[in-house]
Amino acid sequence: MRALFFRIYLILLMLPCAGFAQQIANVAAANRIIANVDSFLRRMPIEKVFTHTDRPYYSNTDTIWLKNYVLNGLLEYSKQSGVVYAELVNDTGRVVMQQAMPVFTGVNWGQIILDSTIVSEGNYTLRTYTNWMQNMGAESFYTQQLYINGTDENNRRVNAGILARQDTVQTSLQILEADGSPLRLQDMQLLLTGGRKTWFKEKRQTDLEGKVNLNFIVPKNASAGNLTLI
Repeated sequence: MRALFFRIYLILLMLPCAGFAQQIANVAAANRIIANVDSFLRRMPIEKVFTHTDRPYYSNTDTIWLKNYVLNGLLEYSKQSGVVYAELVNDTGRVVMQQAMPVFTGVNWGQIILDSTIVSEGNYTLRTYTNWMQNMGAESFYTQQLYINGTDENNRRVNAGILARQDTVQTSLQILEADGSPLRLQDMQLLLTGGRKTWFKEKRQTDLEGKVNLNFIVPKNASAGNLTLI
């Protein structure tokens, strides 16, 4: 009987040691996985570009100012590529403008100077990428939606009436040409933006007096003072 108790006592003493040994084995296995992933990322570098623009909408005679960050799979500044390509793609998928910008230590600043003879009014996609990212396909490119106005719209005038009630805003707009005549039966795309975010966009048509009405609810996460209707 004493021998049995002694064996049980020894087993109980060894249990913490066995658990500790298992923990060491788990840590070692995790370290091996991390080392393998790190080795793979260094042998097959992954690059991602993140781009900031100075605003979400432009006239087709403006300059789009860009700041690009080029990171690797470890979210460090990438040393793989020295050039970022920026393209402006229209709604038919055609690249209408392209700019190559040198990268220094994973960051660069650049611009796309819009040409009104090439860029017409409409929705565009800005996409940025490196030459290495083309190995991963276009789905790896950074993309951002932009709206570009026509040059003639800079000469138009807008008379606006706005009525705000709690979170609901009612707007009445009259759009006039440079000579003061109403912009009649013209399709318009109205955007509600806040900072870099577009909350919604809607197509409307002006009436015979150049007027268009739009009612909307201020988004819950938006600050009414930072909203812009264009």
